[in-house]
Amino acid sequence: MLTFPNIDEIEKKCKELMIKTIAKNLRNIRLSRRFSQEEVSVRAGISAKHVQNLEAGKKSPSARTALQLAKALGVGICQILPTDHCPRINGDMEAEINKLFTGKEERDIQKAKRLLEVFFS
Repeated sequence: MLTFPNIDEIEKKCKELMIKTIAKNLRNIRLSRRFSQEEVSVRAGISAKHVQNLEAGKKSPSARTALQLAKALGVGICQILPTDHCPRINGDMEAEINKLFTGKEERDIQKAKRLLEVFFS
């Protein structure tokens, strides 16, 4: 009889690995920038205890918190999140982005560009 792995167990292991990788990445980046956890918390607008819990692997950041941390540390979000497949802007992607901006108001374009900088820097 063919048996399949327990999906719940796989999901749990993946989540644990993700949290552990985020914790390691946050700590390594923070230390390389010579920031204290308190400095990062102030820059990111979150509590120092939350930063401590994230670095200890006790918590997982929300998407918003991950973006705030990336900005506070001066890195792209792909440097924090556990992936080897973060996108990079290439010529084709840039052309598609420019098409999306066509006819939009300047303030909307600037907001979108700031968001893209977070993901692709």
